[in-house]
Amino acid sequence: LELLAEMCSTGAPPTVHSYTGAMSACLRAGQWQRSLQLFAEVRNSDLTLDAPCFGAAIGACQVGGNWEHALHLLSQMENAGIAANVVAFNSGLAACERGMRWAEALHLLELMRERQGSPDLVS
Repeated sequence: LELLAEMCSTGAPPTVHSYTGAMSACLRAGQWQRSLQLFAEVRNSDLTLDAPCFGAAIGACQVGGNWEHALHLLSQMENAGIAANVVAFNSGLAACERGMRWAEALHLLELMRERQGSPDLVS
């Protein structure tokens, strides 16, 4: 986070990749709320979101047990024309699992099959 703040203070604009890295670092440190705050900053910027950035946000939803927001982000990815990768789908599935939302998890598995073929071992 210090590096991200330093980039902003020196006039070097952060990229979507630097935000994604900071979001992932927050997740590893157990700060899933901060990761979602960073995602909100990216969304409110002129940066173009990509699958890894969405995936990090969905991963934060997984850790925080916020299955509704995870599914909302997966839907927003699709609406933006960004294909969800296996990491994003698995994070969404795990968020549904934490929330004991089995019907939603099964629906997500079906979407995963339609979009990517077979789920992986984690799924």
